[in-house]
Amino acid sequence: MTGFVSGFKTGFGLMEGVKDREFKEDRLEEDMKYRTDTAAATADYRSKDLDIKRDRQTSDALLAGRRADTAAVQANTASTNADAALVNANLAAQKQADLTNPESIEYKKGLSEIAENEAQTEKYSAEAQTLKNQQKRFNSALNVSQLYELSLNSDGMYDSKQLEQIERMYQDNKGSGFFNLGTLASDVHQRGTQEISAYMADVAAGLDPVMSDSVARAFTTQLAIDSSAAVGRQVDQTFVNAPEGWKGRGYQVKSQGLFDARMSGTEGNLNGELFVEIANKNDPDDVQFYFPPLTSSRSFVDSKPLNIKVQDVDKPLAGSAYLIQQVGPSIKPAVKQARIKAKFGDDKGDNGVEKFESRVAAILESNRKAIQNGSNTSSLIGGGAEFADLTREQQLREPEMAKMKRRIEEQILFGAREEPTQTRARKWLSETYSLLESAPTPDGKATLGSLIKDDQWSPQLISALAPYYDKDDEGNVVITDPLALTTELVKKGYL
Repeated sequence: MTGFVSGFKTGFGLMEGVKDREFKEDRLEEDMKYRTDTAAATADYRSKDLDIKRDRQTSDALLAGRRADTAAVQANTASTNADAALVNANLAAQKQADLTNPESIEYKKGLSEIAENEAQTEKYSAEAQTLKNQQKRFNSALNVSQLYELSLNSDGMYDSKQLEQIERMYQDNKGSGFFNLGTLASDVHQRGTQEISAYMADVAAGLDPVMSDSVARAFTTQLAIDSSAAVGRQVDQTFVNAPEGWKGRGYQVKSQGLFDARMSGTEGNLNGELFVEIANKNDPDDVQFYFPPLTSSRSFVDSKPLNIKVQDVDKPLAGSAYLIQQVGPSIKPAVKQARIKAKFGDDKGDNGVEKFESRVAAILESNRKAIQNGSNTSSLIGGGAEFADLTREQQLREPEMAKMKRRIEEQILFGAREEPTQTRARKWLSETYSLLESAPTPDGKATLGSLIKDDQWSPQLISALAPYYDKDDEGNVVITDPLALTTELVKKGYL
């Protein structure tokens, strides 16, 4: 057994040694082969890696070139954009400068567009105003027709509801010319139709008569010159014919009418100017005037002068004369009762007659005392120019007092004054001219009278300069706005 074991170990050992040597040889060969293969693979890898890196470097170089080219293009584009922006900025600046350069095409184009837009706006305004006036006249005519029919079918007595309806008609028809119920009912306009007839007869005879203030008032009424949407409006920048100094100061249009008009030419053209009476809404005693041209639309946004031919006037005059002479007396009692109730009565059954008569009596008594003391009757309510030709005793006679009482009633109820507004406008012109002639210039070194020649003073100039002067507490004439006055005088060519 020992031999077998020892032999086995020896044989096995020998065999193990042989096998170990063979294994090591195989391992060495394999190792050498591995090393050889690995070296070859490594060399190939390195070669390919170098190729890849070489290709990458080439690609990177190309990409960098492309990027450089792109950057250059972008830089050129930015430069071009900057140049374009600079050119556009310069063009914009030049265009902006051209807008204020009177010699540039852009400036003149802008003025043309503005003028066109303003003309279009004025056209639309005038058309709208014409339609509005036509509608008002139509409604006013309907009111007169209804009132005339009511008065014909009445016994002269009207209940409260009827009187309230008549008062509404009275208010609605204000500013509607000869459809104005106060105009139709008042004696002064009754006489106006007779005055126009006499004047037109003189014109037809070729006598070239001067139009008195009372005749101008009658024409104003019967040609509906006093019917205007401007009445009651505040004078602002839309009033193209109003002096700048009166705009935006709280003045409202009180009335307007024909002023300094006359018939001229073989065809008998009526032409002239208007007066516009304005009153401060915060101070009714602050009354001023200005004098725009007589225009076709009689609109405060129109400045085109108007010439009226006699042949165009005949029919309107005939129609208004008929209304005033025939319709007026018929509706007067109803209008008078409605006005008395509205001004002096109430809704509790008081028709106001007693209070009205007391008011009239008080004014008449005050006038009587004033006449006895030698006062000027033209300044009294119910007074008139014809009283000035009478002695004090004649003025106090019963017929004259009755005439004055009737005029007091009509002035209270209808606002009908014996003295035409045209006459008050002339007084305003005379007084204002006297004030301005001695008024100081803006620098205080001279007077307007030394600056403006006598033949250069006109109603328009007087009303244009008047807003910039006033009297202080001591009665001295002072300038209220030196800068605006200077601007006005420069615009008129006096400075």
